[in-house]
Amino acid sequence: LPAPAKVYCGTNKFAIDGGLLTEEEVGEQKRHLLNRIFSIGYALHRYKNPARPWAVFAMDGKLSDEGESHGGAGKGLIAKAIYKMLTKVQLDGRNPKLTENPHVFENVDLDVDLIHVEDSSEYLNFGFFFAPLTSAMTINPKQKRSFEIGFEDSPKFWFDTNFGDRMTDPSSLRRKLYTVFGDYYHENSGDYKETRTPADDFGGKTLFTDWEEVDWNRFYNFMAQCLSFYLRCEEKLTPPMGNLSRRNLMSEMGDHFRNWADVYYAPESDRLGKQIMKKEAMDDFINFSKLKTFTATRFMRSLKAWSAFNGYELNPKELRNSQGRIVRKVNGKSEEMVYMHVKGSAIVDGADGLGF
Repeated sequence: LPAPAKVYCGTNKFAIDGGLLTEEEVGEQKRHLLNRIFSIGYALHRYKNPARPWAVFAMDGKLSDEGESHGGAGKGLIAKAIYKMLTKVQLDGRNPKLTENPHVFENVDLDVDLIHVEDSSEYLNFGFFFAPLTSAMTINPKQKRSFEIGFEDSPKFWFDTNFGDRMTDPSSLRRKLYTVFGDYYHENSGDYKETRTPADDFGGKTLFTDWEEVDWNRFYNFMAQCLSFYLRCEEKLTPPMGNLSRRNLMSEMGDHFRNWADVYYAPESDRLGKQIMKKEAMDDFINFSKLKTFTATRFMRSLKAWSAFNGYELNPKELRNSQGRIVRKVNGKSEEMVYMHVKGSAIVDGADGLGF
């Protein structure tokens, strides 16, 4: 089939001939396309390289509030294309107890090429999949003896989600190969004036079901080209991370925290560029959000995400001790501080920098 007139990721500038896109934006679209081809090729290749223990992680690139779900961008369509080439097992990523099921992999055997975790919840515990991604996989069928599939024979993983990614720690990132979908295809909602589907670009044909022999030949040739392209790449080919990184930061901090921090660290608050007692700041957030179970670790993680999202620097290294914290004497007592530094401004240390 002919290629769509334009590949879109990241803005609402729709231009069939690309005329509304800058040269930089056109280059960004090309990088997204190459990453998509690379990701498909990786999934199709059955060899398991211990240095590449990745799960493909397909996400929407559109910025949205935490908890807001978007679909219809084409993630499921790519999965269906891969289904035509591989033997797969599908898991319901929306199931909040998916990773608590001791028989979650019961349908997996040596003939399975791919495990597709569909519509992953924003709270899906990706850490559960660390071991299956990097080592042997234990299969525990119901009422049967469990068995093990070695790493080299185990399936690859493909996740897709309509939410931002909350698990962006180094261990998770090493195991993820992101591929990002824009909203070129979309439903008629408040953000758009019409619905756009692949049929609008492909002569009214429904992909796969309306195909003739010539269409299938083009499809199989393209999938082979994806595999060939992947094999020629020596390094992990990631997509442009601008909107994706910002969306992940929004998910990391959450709406409650972002709404609080936007006010607490507003320029007129006089708290930017000053050392604030962490306990004081956290108590203020708890009083604002009523989230009594919000831990100190999560608070600092959210604060770091908010600072990165807004272009600030949390706790400059010049002020941190050997444990990575800022500790000052306040009324004769050691207190941990937080410092939201405006990049490019002077870093204030000492009593005149304490924000109370």
